[in-house]
Formats: sequence, structure tokens, C-alpha cells
Amino acid sequence: MKPNKAAPNWLRLVWFGLLVLVALLMLWALVIRPIISRDGLELSSTQLYAAMEEGKVQKLELALESGIVTGTYSHGGKFHSRVADIAGLEKEARARGAQVEVVSPSIFRNWVFWMILSGVVLVIGELIFFVWLIRRDRREALKNSKAKLVTKRPAERFVDVGGCEEAIEELQEILDMFANPERYKKKGVRVPRGVLLIGPPGVGKTLIAKAFAGECGINFLEQSGSDFEEYFVGAGASKVRAMFKVARENAPCVVFIDEADVLLKKRLGSAMTGGEQEYIQTTSSFLSEVDGFHSDEKVIILAATNRPEAFDPAALRPGRFDRKVCVDRPDVRARKKILEIHTGDKPLHEDVDLEAVAKATTMFTGADLAAVANEAAAFSAKRPDDPYVRKKDFDEAIEKVLLGPGKRHLVISEKDKRNSAYHEAGHTLVAKLLPDADRPRKVSILPRGPAGGVTWLAPAEERALETRNQLLAQLTVAMGGRVAEIIGCHEETGGPCGDFNNVTEVTRKMICRYGMSELVGKLTFSQSSQFLGMGFESLGDCSPTTKRLIEMEMKRLADEAYSRAFKLIAEEPVNQKRLHLLAAALLKEETLDEKRIDEIVNSVQAPA
Repeated sequence: MKPNKAAPNWLRLVWFGLLVLVALLMLWALVIRPIISRDGLELSSTQLYAAMEEGKVQKLELALESGIVTGTYSHGGKFHSRVADIAGLEKEARARGAQVEVVSPSIFRNWVFWMILSGVVLVIGELIFFVWLIRRDRREALKNSKAKLVTKRPAERFVDVGGCEEAIEELQEILDMFANPERYKKKGVRVPRGVLLIGPPGVGKTLIAKAFAGECGINFLEQSGSDFEEYFVGAGASKVRAMFKVARENAPCVVFIDEADVLLKKRLGSAMTGGEQEYIQTTSSFLSEVDGFHSDEKVIILAATNRPEAFDPAALRPGRFDRKVCVDRPDVRARKKILEIHTGDKPLHEDVDLEAVAKATTMFTGADLAAVANEAAAFSAKRPDDPYVRKKDFDEAIEKVLLGPGKRHLVISEKDKRNSAYHEAGHTLVAKLLPDADRPRKVSILPRGPAGGVTWLAPAEERALETRNQLLAQLTVAMGGRVAEIIGCHEETGGPCGDFNNVTEVTRKMICRYGMSELVGKLTFSQSSQFLGMGFESLGDCSPTTKRLIEMEMKRLADEAYSRAFKLIAEEPVNQKRLHLLAAALLKEETLDEKRIDEIVNSVQAPA
């Protein structure tokens, strides 16, 4: 049933008519009626007293409140006047033998009364309007509970998903259970009711869900966790029931819920507000509906989240989400496969090495790599005469995706250029000299995004864990920029603020998460999101003494990193010369690749 669209217009019309009616009544009582009632000749107070002295006045009507006097002549004519002293006029008229009638003030002619009445009418009208509005919104919220059913088979397949082999293998097993339940029933295997895809943003959880539905060849029902958030208690639960009703009616069906942590977040011990009661009821409704699945119902729940720690524990137990599939960031082999998928329709030049691009895009997600391929093609499209996408397009695309577009038209003073050149040269040189540091693949002093320059570092090989020496090398490389500024420009600038943020984050991780401090101990003091990286600032479980120790250790690590960088550059004449050569080359060429960096650094050899 479609909602009545005319109802709001009728209500506005009634509301407007009510306001007009109140205004007309006030106009009648205060303006029109007094004017109409004043029939006959208008006399001044002097003329009125003169007429009474001459005995021409037969009758007077006195309005005490307004001072208006209406009267009748002896010959029958009428008049009206306004007198300030009504009491004096009454006494004089009675003395002259005229008939006097004193009119009591009417409440309906009092403007104060009408102001109060109009205010009361407006307040009551507003209350009626808002009550109707709330009831209408609640009614619409309860009605508008239809899930988005994609009856057409999704076009995505598992071959369209680059990398994620482990996740795909897990889903293919579930797919086989779902497609051939009788074979598994003979062995006593129960088909999973729910599968939870866990991973950071952009790794392809939604794509995997669509590919799963596409491989099944069945209906696909898509919802977001935020679709179930409602202001009114019971509206979210109604949407949950409606979603499962649609799924059962269109079985076999895959129900995909993106950002499921919003729907299934942890329930509090007690709910005091309407919003808390609403989401608790919504979560409980979802859990009961999943438990309500019969063994013969061909409906499977596929949910995705990047915040598994926010889930209600009851939602994660077996019987609801039986399988938990981790979809992590792709490694170099998976990144190459993803790039091959996204560049399949693009004319690549022979100088494009997708394996090299994959190595240069460490920690990129599938969405990032898709953006890189698209931006590279966009850069090549600016050259109408060149039919190919070249290596330089991918280099520019990687920087744009990571840091933003370059500011080639920004006017920069020579002093700022020199500071930026020495700063980036310091990062590059320290990274080149330390064996545990990531390799400098490119350095540029062209402003890009929020950065005045960039030193592009990439590990020599993929790694899943970071060692203490590698983390200390990161700190030393970050401090190399400030040391180089002091050596080359003899002053400190605000350029290293981003480096200091990284130093703060790395030192906090080393102490609060990795237990790399003898003073603080092998303990964890911060709770963070597994994939979003939030929560390092949360040290609420620590005592003031422990917080002080953490701050002291962070400062010690930062100071030691600065000392190592200073000793590496300032106390080694060979490295000082290399620093000056790198800075000069950056001022001249603006951008240096890995080959050019190696050439400059190796041009100066330490004395034998």
C-alpha cells in the first residue's frame, strides 16, 4: 500500500486556516466591531458637554474601559464620542436629566484576552501537528522495511576476485555444502547458517559476497547495517523481520549485510534511552531470526565487517555465524593478480612491469589497486597521440592515490625548496644507509597533498611481522629529515611534524602493544581496532605512574633515534657529502628514482 501523499498538504491547509481564523477574529473584535458600532455623528468632548447643557441629549452609553461614548439626541439622532473622564461625564449627564447606561468591559473586546487565546490555540495546534508527525514517521518507519532484493544473478564470479585464495577456498567449500546439502547430510554435516567476512576496508569483502551469490546462481539480498538504525523503538526489529521474510519467500537466497557491526554491536547491561533500547531490540530480533532458520531453509547470511571487536558475543557463537573468514590485505603475488584483473581492458606499454608495481604498492588494498589502475589510464588519456598506458603513468598514479594530486603550479620560495630538498635527502640517505630500513624507491620535492615533499620507501620483501630493529630503523629514518635540515639549512622548520606523528605512533606501538620496553614490561596497555588501527590513545586502564613511564620510554626511544640519525650524518664526512649531493640533485631535478639515488650515494666512497 502506497503512503498517502496528500495528507501533509491537507494538514498544512487546516493549520493555515486555523491561523487565518484566529487573525480574523482578533481583527473583528479589536478593530472592525468597534468601528461598526460607532454609528451617528462624531462629537468632540467639548461639543458633547455643550449638547448636554442645552438639554439636547436624551440617552448616553458609557464604555468604562475604552472611554467611548454613544448617545441619542432628543430628536432621535445618534452620535458618538470619546471622553477621558467617564466618571465625571456620568455625573454631569445624570445632573442634566439624561438617561445613562454604563456598559461593563467585555472580555471579548480585550486585546490581552485575544493574545492569550491565540497563543493557546497555536500551542495546541503545534502539539497536535507534532503528535501527528511523530505517529506518521513511526508508521512509515514500520512500513518501510523492504530489503533490496537483487533478483538478477550477480555478474561477479570468484575469478573476478584477485588474491584472497584462502577466503575463496573457504567459501567454495560452503558453496558446495549449500549447493549439495544431501551429500553432506549423509555424513551428518550441517550447512552453515552464517558466514562472517572480516577484514580492513577496501579488501573486497562486498565483491566476494557478490561473487559467492553469482557462483550459487541464486537470489542476492543486500542490506547495510545502518539500514536497521531507527529512532523509534521496534522499527529496526520490524525491518529485520521483514528482511528475513523476503529472504524466505525468495529462497534459495544469499543475504549480504555490509557493515554488520552497526547491526550487531555489543549490547549494554541496561538501556536507559530510547536509542539504546531500539538497537538492543534490533540486535535481539536478528539473533532470534537466525536461530529460527529451519534446517531445510536455503537461506545463508553473509556479513562483512572491519570491526569484529565491536560484535555482540552472542552473534559470533556457532549456530549463527558458523564460519569466520579473514580477508586480509593482499601480498605481492595477490596484488599482481589484482592489477592484472584491473588492467585487462587497458593497453599497457611494454615498459609496464605489473610485478614491480605490485612491489611498490605494499599495504595497498584491492580498492587502492583498482584506483591506481584507473588513475594510470586517466593520466595516459591526457596524451591523445599515445595509445598506451606507460610506467610513468603508474608511478604518478601510485603517488596520487597515496598522497593526493601534485601541486605543480604552487609558487614556492627558493628557501623553502632548499629546506624541503635537505629534509627529503636526509630521509633518503638514512634509509639507504641502514640495513633494516625500507629501501628508498623514489624521492621528490614536488608538493603533493598535505606534504611538501615525499620519500617513497618500500620493503625489499614482503613481511608479516616487524622486528625491533626494523621499528628502530623507522624511527631513525623519520628523524633523518630534521637532522638534515640542521646540517644543510642551519635551522629547524615545521616540515617534520608528520615525521614526529609517525615517531609517536611507532614508539607507542613498541611500548604499549609489542612489549618492547624493559622498563614498562611485556604488557599491553592499549586496545585498538584490529583493522582500523584506532585506539592507541586509550590508556585508561593504566595508573598515572605507568602512564608516566610510557611517556618517558617514548621520549627515550625518540631521542635515541635522533642521536643515531645525527651520528650517521653529521659525524661522518662522507655521508655529509652524500647529503649535499642528494639535496643539490633534488633542487635541480626535483624527483629522483631508485637508480638515480644509488648513483649519487655510490659516487662518494668512504676512504680505505
